[in-house]
Amino acid sequence: LGINSDWSESPPSAPQAQAAHEAQGAHGAQGAHTIATIASSPEAWEAMIGCALGPGEWLVVDQARVDAFAECTIDHQWIHKAGAKTSFGGPIAHGFLSLSLLPALLQGVMPKQPWVGTELNCGFNRVRFVAPVRVGLRIRATAKLVGVKSLAAKPGV
Repeated sequence: LGINSDWSESPPSAPQAQAAHEAQGAHGAQGAHTIATIASSPEAWEAMIGCALGPGEWLVVDQARVDAFAECTIDHQWIHKAGAKTSFGGPIAHGFLSLSLLPALLQGVMPKQPWVGTELNCGFNRVRFVAPVRVGLRIRATAKLVGVKSLAAKPGV
């Protein structure tokens, strides 16, 4: 699965960012992004290789979210603090914050799989932070299914 992110170059005003953050609630993404795609079988999922999925809903990365992430991770580097003067035009979000938002950003983007009992995030093969996310910008995700690998069931799992 390949995942890309997108961001809006025109950050919302402070009141807009605050309103968006409040609308998102404690869990993140604004409203469920409805997608009609259902992968009704493993074969249907495999047939989607190469398909672009999304984009998902926009999510504002505001200073309150960055500050909360800094507190959780004990990463209080100056470049993430409100008012930081950076070559990026202001403070930027932690790269790992952007990465950790993927489950919320992919809500409604990934096809439903009614034949799957449990879905687990098993990690990433390659992650690169190719561009900073300036605090106040909106981000969203798209995905592309790049391959399917069948895994044998393990006893007790």
